[in-house]
Amino acid sequence: METKSRVYRLLEMIILLSSRHKKWRVRELADHFGVSTTTIYRDFEIMEEMRIPVYQEENHTYSILEDFYFKPPDLNRDEALALLLAGQAFQGSFFHIEML
Repeated sequence: METKSRVYRLLEMIILLSSRHKKWRVRELADHFGVSTTTIYRDFEIMEEMRIPVYQEENHTYSILEDFYFKPPDLNRDEALALLLAGQAFQGSFFHIEML
């Protein structure tokens, strides 16, 4: 897999670590993203700063607590509209977004 931006990698890692069906080892994450294990540990530190509850299990696998969710931002109508318009204007410009 090609190297992607840190933001994209963090977002995808949050999704992967939130899975109830698979726990991830650091080496698996590093191989999946094509980065070093040191980079994965740095990403964990960033997630910790973002208050995302990543935890290590006894078998050295990592996951995010099941009850974690991103609190929606407290935006007024104008801020929400500006964010929506910006998203539409730059869709696909910085990184590929796959719509399901």
